[in-house]
Amino acid sequence: MEDFKSENISLFRAVNYCIWVAFCPKKLENTEIETDISDSSANIVTYALWSSLIWVIVSIVIGYAFAKGLGLIFQNSAAILARVLQIIGAVILLWATLFVRGWDIQTFDGSTITEKVNRWIFRFLYCLGTALIVTSVAIL
Repeated sequence: MEDFKSENISLFRAVNYCIWVAFCPKKLENTEIETDISDSSANIVTYALWSSLIWVIVSIVIGYAFAKGLGLIFQNSAAILARVLQIIGAVILLWATLFVRGWDIQTFDGSTITEKVNRWIFRFLYCLGTALIVTSVAIL
């Protein structure tokens, strides 16, 4: 995720910001900061391309590994579990799609903490939904 690269924000702090946006938006608002992005646009796009591929692969691997573990536990009801996971995965993907904000929070350079939190939550939900869909397919 390019946000961690340009900001050097720890995973703990990023998770903390995501929790704030969900439950304490005023607290996040009070810590809002502007950042300077020194990378060129081409470098940003290149980094985003390859880092997103890594996130996709990690989501698939986690989903597949989770499926194998669940398959051992729920051998007799794998088909039902697969359907439930497909529904939950689809719900999470739709939730992420409908949740993500764009123009209504966008600043000129897109570097505010609120914008970053918006992207982090979107990416997390998308990776989770993808992992659950892969789990549902691999469990059978």
